[in-house]
Amino acid sequence: MNRLDHLSPSSMPFEVTEQPYRGVTQTIEAMRELGRAGQSDPTVRRWAERVIQKVTPKDHLSEAAAIYYAACRQVRFTRDPANVEYLQHPALVLKNRHADCDDLSTLLAAALASVGNEMQFVAVGFTSSGRYTHVFLQFRDPLSGKVVVVDPVAGPYTDEMLRKIRRSRTYWVDGR
Repeated sequence: MNRLDHLSPSSMPFEVTEQPYRGVTQTIEAMRELGRAGQSDPTVRRWAERVIQKVTPKDHLSEAAAIYYAACRQVRFTRDPANVEYLQHPALVLKNRHADCDDLSTLLAAALASVGNEMQFVAVGFTSSGRYTHVFLQFRDPLSGKVVVVDPVAGPYTDEMLRKIRRSRTYWVDGR
């Protein structure tokens, strides 16, 4: 029997599966599963703990910011292969240091959940065609109630990105 605290990303039983694309709901469900697996993964938990180590305890907004900025610095945005929806486990994102919007959102969700936070995935479309083409995370600060968009892909252009949204749908990471 393997104990989780003795596994490393290179020894984890990652699995590649090929399935036909069935839309955004299926992708979000897969992201939820990866997020849940990642939040209890020792690699992800240790990464989040190191990132927030110098943040004042119970300053959830600063914890979220620290995790966000660490992901921005350490993970390069890389698009999926053409015509493929590629999803990665958060520990694999930390190991490989490249990810697209759904992988980054899943990493952030797992890391934030591993230190006790709740958030939502937000799938968005920017045209009137109705296609969802981007996903990011929304975090609610438990102390102030303030909702914060956590999107390393949009980064400093988040306000501009939010203005361009024509369609959106939110999904609680924990499946509510």
